[in-house]
Amino acid sequence: MTDPTTPTKIGHYDTGGSGVYAVTLSSDGTKAFIANHGLVVLDVTNPTNHQH
Repeated sequence: MTDPTTPTKIGHYDTGGSGVYAVTLSSDGTKAFIANHGLVVLDVTNPTNHQH
């Protein structure tokens, strides 16, 4: 985030209507782990085009 006072949305991920319990990033910042009714791992190397 370049300027935390003016965040810009660059993408989103639809969890299919299930709630999200936790989100964390890998230590190198390339993967997002999303816990809902399972675990989703997204490659966020390119945040505008994330991959499962």
